[in-house]
Amino acid sequence: MSEKGRALNDNKKQTNR
Repeated sequence: MSEKGRALNDNKKQTNR
């Protein structure tokens, strides 16, 4: 779950960028 949450967070950051 920790890894998945981190990946989602990274994806959101990239999309926001």
